[in-house]
Amino acid sequence: MLSISNIEFGLLVVSTLFFIYLCLRDLSFYGRPVRAARQLSAEPEPETEVTWPSVSVIICASNEAEHLRQTLPLILEQDYPNFEVIVVNVGSTDDTDELLSQFKARYEHLYYSYTPQDTRYLSQRKLALTIGIKAAKNERLLFTEAFCEPVSPHWIKSMISAGQEVVIGYCRYNHKRGLADRLIAYDNLLRGLRYLSSTLAHHPYAGDGRNLSYPRKLFFQHKGFSSSLYLNRGDDDLFINEIANSKNTQASLNPESHTTMARYDSLKLWFERKASLIATQQYYKGYQVGTYRFDTAFYYLFNIAAILTVIVGILNHQPLLIAAGALQLLARYAIRSTVLFQGARLLGQTFSPGWLILLEPSLPIIQAFVRLFRLFNKKKDYTYYVPD
Repeated sequence: MLSISNIEFGLLVVSTLFFIYLCLRDLSFYGRPVRAARQLSAEPEPETEVTWPSVSVIICASNEAEHLRQTLPLILEQDYPNFEVIVVNVGSTDDTDELLSQFKARYEHLYYSYTPQDTRYLSQRKLALTIGIKAAKNERLLFTEAFCEPVSPHWIKSMISAGQEVVIGYCRYNHKRGLADRLIAYDNLLRGLRYLSSTLAHHPYAGDGRNLSYPRKLFFQHKGFSSSLYLNRGDDDLFINEIANSKNTQASLNPESHTTMARYDSLKLWFERKASLIATQQYYKGYQVGTYRFDTAFYYLFNIAAILTVIVGILNHQPLLIAAGALQLLARYAIRSTVLFQGARLLGQTFSPGWLILLEPSLPIIQAFVRLFRLFNKKKDYTYYVPD
């Protein structure tokens, strides 16, 4: 057998270390929701009778009449004993008001309000949510978006039965018309798994306003959104980062607790959503976001080291190096795709493992473009920016 030089051996060691880290990270962290769901399914259901608390579902809507026409009946007709639905109309110029009036005639437990016109230096979304929360008659609050619909008539029950003050739910993006949709779905899956896995590990750090629950008193105890009034966003992820802890937060893994969102009309809208997350992430407490950046860096370093191992093996006629580098690349892809496929199946999320080889290297590059996009629109992150 041909001898291996120190440089070749060092290259193989480096790629192996990155390989071990990435595989352990995928199995331990991204695989945690699947393991937790299996453990829950193995436990016997309690036979005690459940007393369901009254719930207020709060939705903000801005020119969402088309979506509300489809999603609102699915929310209003939930199988739950006592709940109300509050829709806050945020300056809509379409027929949202007329539609809400029609629904109100059919559903007595629907209420709607408006944000004041010409409000300046305020986040319209945070203002709308505050109006909805103050108007709520019930202590338990449940949040979603006008463009999201529950996947089950037992959505409210499934979210409320989680039992903790703060409940982190999942919202699916199940559209796959092209590469853009698959990229958005992949990003949505990763973010959801991160939120859920961190919560299951007793380190909650963010939530998604498309499927989220917390009590009314917690909102007022933390003085609402007062700590981030200067930011246009942060009403869900940053607020949860402030109030959630290991004792008061739980992830909902029940398939009936999920919501599903409408397709983005354009990639620009998704860019803007990603930019708003970047704007709020810099204010997160905790180490999670930094860890995900390390994951990305290690992914690229591993691929560089493994590919270089194969190339050096070919140039120096070292079949051992060629086999080692190639096997690491294939094994890591197999483990990653299997873990994500199992997570996607648990969450009902569209995911095609065959696309991973393209999506995984593409997403960080797209996110870099989003950060560049934000540099030219950074002032819009803040409420003291008022467009002409």
